[in-house]
Amino acid sequence: MFIAVTSPKKGLGQTVSSINLAANITAITQEKCLLIDFNHKYRDVARYLSASAVNKGIDDFKNLYDIGLNNESDLFKKCTKRVHEKIDIMTANICSQIDRDDIERLVDLSKREYSFIIADTTAGEGEMTKIILERADVIVVILSQDINIVKLSTANSKHSEQIRKNIYIVNKYIKEINRQKVGMCFDKVQRLLKQKGVKRENVFKLDFDASLLNECNESALLNYTFCSSEETVNSLQNREIVEHILSSYANYSFDKENNKRRNTKWDIRKFFAKREEKNRMCDLNE
Repeated sequence: MFIAVTSPKKGLGQTVSSINLAANITAITQEKCLLIDFNHKYRDVARYLSASAVNKGIDDFKNLYDIGLNNESDLFKKCTKRVHEKIDIMTANICSQIDRDDIERLVDLSKREYSFIIADTTAGEGEMTKIILERADVIVVILSQDINIVKLSTANSKHSEQIRKNIYIVNKYIKEINRQKVGMCFDKVQRLLKQKGVKRENVFKLDFDASLLNECNESALLNYTFCSSEETVNSLQNREIVEHILSSYANYSFDKENNKRRNTKWDIRKFFAKREEKNRMCDLNE
């Protein structure tokens, strides 16, 4: 399964979302995942996941294939770095000579070696990003609570063609600041997207989470999924998104023995209920 992650502009948390998607897909399915960083200007995937520089990447893939190395297993061993027992990453290098055929070949060969491939694209509508979005089975669009960003996400020429495979995520979501409600609430984002033909069930939110930010600063983002001692609203929301993608686009069964999957939304409601009760008790004690 090939998943592309994109956003209307840089700075919305696209790379962190890509990494969390890879981590949660791996945690749920126990299948191998390749995370490809197509953003040659920043290469943030390696920065978040590796304490040392990652030099293996897309340019190496092209060069090795062009000289005749076309065994998938050997090819990806030489062009990727393993950051988890089930997750490999491939960085962007320079990518100045990468064309449509190279991207098509990379996608086709990686599908033979990995069950899931996640492409962290360059934000906006670059030519390479357009090719990747065309090939993707699912497109995850990262948004903010800025109305212009929401509108921009449906303004591209391919929106109507790709809408059936688009998932929208309002990232770093905050309901209020200092007890003042944020005007662009989640419901309003859903309504704006619905006007453009987006189904409400394909729009999600990820609450702002300080612990996630801390892991980013430590270059240890995978710890958020694999090593955290307690769940947060954000981690539950990430899992809900992944379960939706797997069940809607990959016919994935989460509980084959009982023929049902766990209701993550109920977990989130319970989390909020506990937090509200805790806040209420704190107010009473004050």
